[in-house]
Amino acid sequence: SIEFHGPHAPLGTDSIIATALAERVVKRLGGVLFPLIAYSHCPSTTKGYPGTVSVRTETMIGYLTEVFRGILATDMKGILVLNAHDGNIEVVKAVGEVIADEFPDRFVLLINWWQTLPESFVNSLGFFSQSGGHGHGGPLETSVVQAIKPDAVELSKGRDIDLKPGSANEVIHVVCGENRRDAWAGYHGRVSEASKEKGDVLMEESVKRIVKAVQEWISSNV
Repeated sequence: SIEFHGPHAPLGTDSIIATALAERVVKRLGGVLFPLIAYSHCPSTTKGYPGTVSVRTETMIGYLTEVFRGILATDMKGILVLNAHDGNIEVVKAVGEVIADEFPDRFVLLINWWQTLPESFVNSLGFFSQSGGHGHGGPLETSVVQAIKPDAVELSKGRDIDLKPGSANEVIHVVCGENRRDAWAGYHGRVSEASKEKGDVLMEESVKRIVKAVQEWISSNV
């Protein structure tokens, strides 16, 4: 995505992370690395912030379906989508349903990079004081950007934001109603805890876990 991640982080945070991870994963796994799709759907919570460029969900589904069709028309066995933006998850799943009907003998895998670094693991490293550093524009994400492109991050422009406890209500899902600019700052977490050194460790661990997960899936399913 091209999306606001706070005044301290670049608009291309997700794109920077996805590209760097994909390049490293391909070197270890093999395969063909296709160009990044930078623009995507962004939620109402970031649309109001400068620099966010959002594409309609239905447009993304149509576009991505055509891209996947083109890739699979080359007789490739499948596609691994290495995702760095939460807003892409439902889009990729929707496209997957179309592809499953048209190419029943192929596969589409989706890996959300941040899920390779669960809070319990990150906490064991002692890097961050809240939620394993997770969160939009938080110290985990920012650290990884620093490891890839240190000049793109300016920590002095951000401020630390304590995460609010989540709602205990497991029945209600708020799908609209949290997009007020005064409701949050457009990012989460204590950004002062971010560092390139932490990002180097997290980046390598994520790559290893992605490679392992894909190898295990292929050995069992292909």
